[in-house]
Amino acid sequence: MSEYTELDSSNQSTPLIVPEGRRKSRQMKNVLVNVPDTSGDVSSQNDLQAPEPTQPKHRLPYHMPPQPDAISITSTHRRHSAADLASIQRYRYYNRLTNPSTAERHRLVMPDHVIPREFFVKFLNLSATPGTQTSVVTIFAMWNTMLGTSTLSLPWAVGQSGFSGGIIIIFLTAILTFYTANIVLKSTNALPSKPSNSGMGGNDDFVDFSDVCKKFMGPVGEAASIIFSLITLLGSTSAFWVLMSNFLYNIVLFSYKSAVTGGSNVRSINQWTDSYCPGATNASGNGTVNLSDHIDPNGVQFAAIWSNPETVPFFLVLLIFPLVNLKSPTFFTKFNSLGTVSVAFIVLLIAVKSIFWGINFDFDISGQPQNVPEITSKFTVLTGIMSLALFSHNTVIPIARNQRNPENNSRDLFISYLLAALTYMYVGGIFYVAFPEQKSCIASNFLDNFLPSDILAFIARLCLLFQMLTVFPLLLYIFRIQFLYAVFKNIYPSIFHVLVLNVVLVGFCCTIARFVPDIGTIIRFSGAFCGLAYVAALPCLVYILDQREKGTLTYFKLIVHCLIIVVAVANFVAQFFI
Repeated sequence: MSEYTELDSSNQSTPLIVPEGRRKSRQMKNVLVNVPDTSGDVSSQNDLQAPEPTQPKHRLPYHMPPQPDAISITSTHRRHSAADLASIQRYRYYNRLTNPSTAERHRLVMPDHVIPREFFVKFLNLSATPGTQTSVVTIFAMWNTMLGTSTLSLPWAVGQSGFSGGIIIIFLTAILTFYTANIVLKSTNALPSKPSNSGMGGNDDFVDFSDVCKKFMGPVGEAASIIFSLITLLGSTSAFWVLMSNFLYNIVLFSYKSAVTGGSNVRSINQWTDSYCPGATNASGNGTVNLSDHIDPNGVQFAAIWSNPETVPFFLVLLIFPLVNLKSPTFFTKFNSLGTVSVAFIVLLIAVKSIFWGINFDFDISGQPQNVPEITSKFTVLTGIMSLALFSHNTVIPIARNQRNPENNSRDLFISYLLAALTYMYVGGIFYVAFPEQKSCIASNFLDNFLPSDILAFIARLCLLFQMLTVFPLLLYIFRIQFLYAVFKNIYPSIFHVLVLNVVLVGFCCTIARFVPDIGTIIRFSGAFCGLAYVAALPCLVYILDQREKGTLTYFKLIVHCLIIVVAVANFVAQFFI
């Protein structure tokens, strides 16, 4: 058999494969392909003549590299040529299924599933694709991110600022934080336009506000945003540790008393009107009320072992530390919906208690338990807490990324802030005006105004504890990857680096919970600092630089945004004088 074997081309309009050396030099009717002589079968030499091409070939099945003209296939090509030969035979088979008189456009083409996979080229579609997230989903996602631990401190903060002043402050801070969050949301539009799948009109390469800061302020802006983010996360983790210690302490007390008394400690529905005033004098008038008196007056040994904040924050390490060392705690993200459930139960708890308590406030009776000041000089307590309560600036860009109608982003953000403000007004205002004791008795964690034996408060603490046990590892994970990448350019340098960092962070949280167990103090300082950095300074600076770059910066815009930064600085400084 000849070393050159002709392909049957009786049904072809153009050659399938032409060696590179001959492709430019001649037009041929017969197609010669250099293949190994393996079968000894001469049947493939039939139909040597191919018809003259009548139309140009629209599609070749694939490209086969040219082989030498005068020699047979070498061993280096044998494996690939055998596979290519099989593909050629399959193509010939499909091509013969058509009628010879059929026009070229009607000829059969080799199906994709028959073509060898190595002939396919991976194609990345970079065209914009519409989002699938509706406005309702976007609104509730943004609303959910703002409802957190600050909710527990709002009744106390309203009492510190005064009832009327507190409601006004919640409203004004909601407007201010919405405005700067909207700046963050629109900041990606000022970035270089590239193909984007987000539907936001911006650039998918810039997925975080720190990247926006880097664009406008260079490495200094990026470093500032990362440092402020780490400090804010550190304040949040400290607040979580204090609250988790508090919840764990009361849950164990409830369980201990139930085991000792056989469940007789659980308060019946007619006792739900009871309230507890931390720091009030006991029945004998000798000192303050001790929670252990309500649990087990004879359990001295138990009270010595289980005491908050002396021992419980350190017992919590046994429960938390194994969780924070997971390399990627994505498992905990499945429980994000618990935040909504917990807040919903708190709203229900306040509604039930308020119905039993009734309205207990009056603006005119000075010095009486029901006296409610309209505004006080400590109003900055509430401004600090609200700065953290309405903080969503680091999440608005990811949440809006998949919005179906990106032109509604600002509207949806406004609605979510309105819902958050109304929620905080309800929690802070209703509990404050209904609380039957002196308003000064309201604790910075209003659940402390209920005894551990209160079943509704027990359920609320249990839900919140489980929620925080799933969120806390995520907070430490975010802190860890930001810090390690900034320092080592690697989010997981080694298990040793992760262990050392986690030991330092957990130790810091335990120290705060032991010596500064006041959740209100932690939240207002963290919120004031967060408000200074992420709510005011960085968004306003980005806005000013963007307007200057566009040539639309006016003195009015400059003064207004500088005043926002000044107010945020004053709010932070004021926290040291309360």
